[in-house]
Amino acid sequence: MSHVRQAQTGQDHVFVFRPSRLPSAAPSLRVVIGATDSTLAMSAVRVAASVTAVDASMAALATDATGAAARGLAGDEGGQAWLDLGAHGQYPVRVLRVDADGTVVLDEALPHSVPLTAAGSLNWNVWSVTIPAATIGAAVVRGGRWDATWVADLGADHPGLSMHDGGSLRVVRRPFSTGLTHDTLLEHVPPLRGRVPDPQESFQPQIDLTDMLSLVESCLPSNAFADMTVGEQWQRAHAMFVFAHLVDVGFIRSDDLDRPRALAEAELARQCARIGWLDLDDDGVVDDDEVLPVDSGLAGLITSHAPTLAAEYTAGTRYRPRLDNENDR
Repeated sequence: MSHVRQAQTGQDHVFVFRPSRLPSAAPSLRVVIGATDSTLAMSAVRVAASVTAVDASMAALATDATGAAARGLAGDEGGQAWLDLGAHGQYPVRVLRVDADGTVVLDEALPHSVPLTAAGSLNWNVWSVTIPAATIGAAVVRGGRWDATWVADLGADHPGLSMHDGGSLRVVRRPFSTGLTHDTLLEHVPPLRGRVPDPQESFQPQIDLTDMLSLVESCLPSNAFADMTVGEQWQRAHAMFVFAHLVDVGFIRSDDLDRPRALAEAELARQCARIGWLDLDDDGVVDDDEVLPVDSGLAGLITSHAPTLAAEYTAGTRYRPRLDNENDR
C-alpha cells in the first residue's frame, strides 16, 4: 500500500481512516493543500453494536446488529472492527458476516481465555469524512499532507493514549492506478485461480498492499510522477509483484523462490524503457512533445549513445576494446 494518498482536482474526496487503536471519540483530520489548511471531524461508518455473549466456537458473537444494517461492514474492505469486552480485553477483529438474527461471525477465533458470558461492544474501525472540492482545489498540488489525531480508548480505568497518524496527500488530475483487480490478476497469473487465502473474499488486499506508485516512480526522473503516466501500462508488473509477494511469504510454493520477483522486476524495467506519458506539464492536455518527450531530465531514458560512440571509434578518439580478448578491457 502506498504511503501517498491521492485526490482528484476539483472533486469531493472521501477520506477513509482505520485507526491503529480504538478511538475514545471521533478522530480529527487536518488537511493542508497549498495555502489551504482545514480541520475536519471524522465519523464512524456505523454506531457500535452491543455484544451480549460469545459463541462456544469463539468465532461468533451475539449482538444487536442486523444484516440489513451492516451492509458493506463485513469482509475484506469494511469488516475491520475492535471488540471491546471491558475487563476481558480489547481485540482487533474482522467481521466475516452479519446474520439476520444479529450473530456476527468473525474470520478468526478469539482466545479461549475469553469467557462465553463476556459482554461489551463491537466498534467498526472504519472512519470517514468528505473533503469538499473547495478544499481540494482545482490546481495540481503534490506537496499536500494529512494528519489525524485521536485518543486511544484503553478502558475506563486507563487515561488513554494520544495518537497521531499522517502522510502525503497529492492533488492530481488523474490519480495513479494500474487498474489491477482480482479478476485481471487471475488473467495475468492463472496459477492463483482458486488459491484465495481463507477467509478472504479475493486477492484485493494483496493488490492494494503492493506499492506500485513508489515502484513506478523509482524509475522515473525526479521531475516526473506516476500520475503523469498511463496507469494501465504497469498492470502486468503490478500482477507479477503481487505474485512475488505471495511466494516471498510462503503462501504460494515455488521451486525457484527468486524467479517470481526477478520476473516482476524485469517487467517493471521493460515498461520503464518506454513510458507512456500523459501530461508532463500538468496542463490537462497531452501535448505533441509529450508523446516523445525530449526533456533533458529524460535523456537517459530515451537517448542512445551508439552513434557518438561509433564515430569516436572510427576517428580513433576513443579506444575500442576487443571483445574476443578477455584481457583487453
